[in-house]
Amino acid sequence: MNVFIYSVSLLTICFTLIPLIKHEYWIFRVFDYPRLQKLVLTAICFALLLGYFDRSVIFDWIALTVIMINGIYLSSQIMPFTPLAKKQVLYAKGNMQEQSVSLMVSNVYQDNKNTAGCLGEITRADPDVVLLLETNKRWDLETRSLSQEYPYHVRVPLENTYGMLLYSKLPLSATKIGYLVEKDIPSIHCVLTLRSGLEVQLYAVHPTPPVPNENPRSTERDKELLLIADLAKRSSRPVIVIGDLNDVAWSYTTELF
Repeated sequence: MNVFIYSVSLLTICFTLIPLIKHEYWIFRVFDYPRLQKLVLTAICFALLLGYFDRSVIFDWIALTVIMINGIYLSSQIMPFTPLAKKQVLYAKGNMQEQSVSLMVSNVYQDNKNTAGCLGEITRADPDVVLLLETNKRWDLETRSLSQEYPYHVRVPLENTYGMLLYSKLPLSATKIGYLVEKDIPSIHCVLTLRSGLEVQLYAVHPTPPVPNENPRSTERDKELLLIADLAKRSSRPVIVIGDLNDVAWSYTTELF
């Protein structure tokens, strides 16, 4: 039993250490994602080690100490994303409708046929701006009714699960469809004018994830996010970046972004 617990504990620690290697291959990047799951697995290993703990066995002391350090490390990483941490973005005081904008982003899943359900969700939410991702020609045609409420739009339907449909009640200008890294992966760049007249730079993105069946390396995703970050940094306007970033908030790339 102890050999089994040692093995699982060692694997858990490896899962924690692998993302520290700054390599773009997917096996190093995929373990950025399940941080909470790794903490749960660490807690289980800690409980099992305690249950079968033998004071006379040096490996038990080492394993218990290392798995406890692993748990503390993972907890410190997760803490900023819990209610226990200080808020980074505070609620705005007052209700300035003319300075506000509401946005809805939906990754519809290209093979999903329930366009009516999606339209119903949009009607209930009633946002100023809607971005639909993974939209192909069928999704484009079956959601054209949005034009009645959202007269401003940029449509880039594609059959590769990276199509985008952007609809807005607020004026859009300086619209550009960019292919920053890959020739078949678009991003939408435009200026959104709020009711007050304030112009906001809007970027809609959906880079490829680092998974073996799509893109075994995170290079393209990382590059696109950092190119958008550079554009945002150089913008003289307030900037909003929306979409499916295919990343987690605590990754090295997101920290750079």
